Amino acid sequence: MEVRIFFKWLTVISLVLVSVLTGLSLIPNFASALSFSLVSLFFFILLNIGIYFTGMRAARSRDKNSLTRLIMLLVFFKMVCCLLIIIIYDQGWKPSSNHYIIPFILIYITYTVFEVAILTKISKMKT
Repeated sequence: MEVRIFFKWLTVISLVLVSVLTGLSLIPNFASALSFSLVSLFFFILLNIGIYFTGMRAARSRDKNSLTRLIMLLVFFKMVCCLLIIIIYDQGWKPSSNHYIIPFILIYITYTVFEVAILTKISKMKT
């Protein structure tokens, strides 16, 4: 996958998510979750940029298992980061409700699907 195509799709997906999150914030239960959602979105954008470049580097490696190891490491890293983000927000900001979880899960699932698509294309380039 070319860098230009990656950034094009990352931008499209991010803009769609910003629109959805903004729409959700019009619903009273989700209004207070917008800032947390946008910070989460920014985290996942940065994470996917890192995943793309790290995946491309692993695909060019002589080690045939480097991409597989990277994927396993990324799954663990992302799960730990997501748990930390939620715990820090919940403990530090003490939100009045747990409605912030729904936009977070939407962002998580969307970028996870995008990440799988990226890594699948990268792995096909390798073979």
